Amino acid sequence: MFRRKAREKQLKEQEESLQEWEKKLKESQNRLNDLQRSINEREERANKNDQLFKIKQDELEEARKTVEAAKVTLKVKENDINKRLNELHSQEKVIN
Repeated sequence: MFRRKAREKQLKEQEESLQEWEKKLKESQNRLNDLQRSINEREERANKNDQLFKIKQDELEEARKTVEAAKVTLKVKENDINKRLNELHSQEKVIN
C-alpha cells in the first residue's frame, strides 16, 4: 500500500513536472513565433524600402539624363547665338 501511494505520488509529481515543462515550451514557442513575425515584418519593410530606393535611384538617373540633354541643347544654342553675334559684329564692321 505504501509503495502504491509513493508510486502514485511520484507519477503525480512527474505529471505536474511535465505539465509545467509543456507550459514553458508553449510559452517559448509563442515567443519564438512573435519574434519570427517581427523579423518578417522588418524584412517586409526593408524590402519595401529597397524597392523605393530603386525607384528613387531610377528617377534620379532619369533626371541626370534630362539635365545632361538640356546642357547639350543649351550649349548648342549658346554656340549658335555666339556665331550669330559674331556675324552681326562682322556685318557692323563692314557697314561702318
